[in-house]
Amino acid sequence: MKRCSLCNAVYDDSYGTCPTCGVRLNSLTEAAEHLANSNVTVHSASLNNGSRQNAQASSIQFYERSGSTHIFNGALAEVSTQQYYQSKSTKLIRAVFSGEPYQLSHTSYITILRIEEHALRRYPEQAQDIVLFGGVQNVFAPGDDLTIRAKRKGNRYVAKRIFSHSIDRNIRIEGNIPAGLIRFLFLILAAAIIWAIHGIVSIDYLAAGQGILRFFTSLIPTALTIWFLWILIKSFFKK
Repeated sequence: MKRCSLCNAVYDDSYGTCPTCGVRLNSLTEAAEHLANSNVTVHSASLNNGSRQNAQASSIQFYERSGSTHIFNGALAEVSTQQYYQSKSTKLIRAVFSGEPYQLSHTSYITILRIEEHALRRYPEQAQDIVLFGGVQNVFAPGDDLTIRAKRKGNRYVAKRIFSHSIDRNIRIEGNIPAGLIRFLFLILAAAIIWAIHGIVSIDYLAAGQGILRFFTSLIPTALTIWFLWILIKSFFKK
């Protein structure tokens, strides 16, 4: 069972926030400690205007920012998932040029989470759509109390970590390779190719055979090194 620290109402464990006050519910043990340390106790289930203002002031803040991390606290209003099949080359191209993480599963997923503030009224005043790369079917349900940590990517927020207060645990996101890491490997490969081409252009054309040999001997070790690193990275993010 859970108890509201403001109006003292008791609800079962399926509730994450108080329907009357909009504040997050505590377990009975946490609520008892809160009441023991508090000098003010509200017993009335119907709040007057002053109590409603106090409830609104003590409600959870919908949006916070910590450095480059954007934090959203609220209830899940809607969730929609799109799935599509992509080749490995397409995934690499989208990672390099679109900034999407490389999804290790055969099917790529883009999930849109709409989170709304915990409001005292019947309708929320703030809402935000957050993008999640990965499949999370049958994990979320409308009304779930969530805390989402996201990064700003262009004109959208991309979820990096999700905690569900409804089930009191972190939501596991499928393994993805960050786009920044793929871009870094792509730059190394591009630099190696440019350096090899420069070496070919600057050689004596009478020694064309030696130039071709130099090209492959300089490119193959770099390609093998990147391939080996790619295998290690995939095995790391699959864990």
